[in-house]
Amino acid sequence: MNPPSRATPSPGDDPTSLRWPRLGEALTLRCPVCWSAPMFASPLKMHARCPGCGHTYDQGHGYFLGAMYFSYTVVVLLEAVLVTGLRLAGVGWATTLAVAVASVLLVGPLLAFPVSRWLWVTIERRFLRENNDDALRAEVERRRAARDEATASEVP
Repeated sequence: MNPPSRATPSPGDDPTSLRWPRLGEALTLRCPVCWSAPMFASPLKMHARCPGCGHTYDQGHGYFLGAMYFSYTVVVLLEAVLVTGLRLAGVGWATTLAVAVASVLLVGPLLAFPVSRWLWVTIERRFLRENNDDALRAEVERRRAARDEATASEVP
């Protein structure tokens, strides 16, 4: 039996609802508004707007300041686990320090940057903008209808 397609959501699966994402959506860093399009073009390049619903991610100067706190937390927690694991395995301090510095240079930009930005946009959408949800849902539906209409007119 084939799993259901992502194009046909299950009954009651409203992509604009105020629910936390399923694990797959979270791991692929999908747009927290429509859950259909990725937020990032590459690990270090974020889309300015969602390719699926058109939501603007950057809300102005200093918007991603809060994401820096998440980034710092992600890196510190990963480094604490790494250093503790290396020291428990009997690795010397010099090697542990070298591995920790190297991992910060890789983990920071490649993992913490996209994860922290996704977390910030998701939390901001879910908790700080809850009064705008009806307008946002209407806008998402309007854009989807326009996109579907444009797609239908292209098909002969």
